[in-house]
Amino acid sequence: KRGGVEGPIQAFERLVAPKAPRPDDLFAYAKYLVATGGDDPTLHTAKNVAAAAATATPTIPRLLFAADLSEDRNQRTRWVERAEKLVPKGHVEPRTTLARAALLRDGLNPRLAFPLYAEVLRVDPDNVAAIRGEVELYDESGLRRTALELLARATERNPRSVLLLNMYSSQLRALGRDTEASEVESRYAAYRFDDRTLLSRYIDLAVARRDKPAAERWIDRLLSAEPDEQWALGTAARAY
Repeated sequence: KRGGVEGPIQAFERLVAPKAPRPDDLFAYAKYLVATGGDDPTLHTAKNVAAAAATATPTIPRLLFAADLSEDRNQRTRWVERAEKLVPKGHVEPRTTLARAALLRDGLNPRLAFPLYAEVLRVDPDNVAAIRGEVELYDESGLRRTALELLARATERNPRSVLLLNMYSSQLRALGRDTEASEVESRYAAYRFDDRTLLSRYIDLAVARRDKPAAERWIDRLLSAEPDEQWALGTAARAY
């Protein structure tokens, strides 16, 4: 506490202090620590609290979150297996299927994950995580153009998805199709005001072209998104 005001960490620690804390409080505390980067790596509090929540009242989100925080593949596999047991027989649950696919990706034959991504996309054609997984596997197999076609179809169905637009522009640029990549990046920038990497790239491009109005426009946008960041201020100073 500072000046009698209880901070988030103190509030969570108070909630999980009882001998039998509520699983909801444990889960919320673990998620907060991960989201804020407040977990001490020497204590592994987030992992321990997430495991306690998943053990007390197992649900698919809790079990998979505990899996994400696991320190080794065997431990992660056990959490995923427990989550899979909660899925009704014959039902495709995207969350557990993607978790299984991630395990296979870390194994000896990553391509075994292909059918699992296909299963997810059959029930949820616009699942971004499954699309990303397929794209990455195609790229790893040298099938970059196949990956590009997959992303082109996905962005046609979801023209406002910033994640898909970002992947699509990156794929185009990797294939040397810079003009098309820039067009997709412009669409992405229209929806994602605060992407500092993209804004920095546009500033560098405008400076290289000696396009002062464009450079000033992108600098203003960067400083609006990151007004107090030294990195943003330095980027603006170098451009000027």
